[in-house]
Amino acid sequence: MAKSGYAFRSKIVHGRWADEPEGTARMAEAEVLVRRSLMRVIETDDLRSTFAGRRREGFLDDLAWRM
Repeated sequence: MAKSGYAFRSKIVHGRWADEPEGTARMAEAEVLVRRSLMRVIETDDLRSTFAGRRREGFLDDLAWRM
């Protein structure tokens, strides 16, 4: 879902999104991902304190290197 969303984002950035018949579906998927992410932050004590404090930027910057 994230990969297809990123591919759609690329089409938007390069001005080719008007030809995408699945655009509405990609937007719905993006909303699901954002909603799930926010709920995880809200429901998890460690994440909630990270995002409420000064560690948020470092946490988000480090995400790319955790995989």
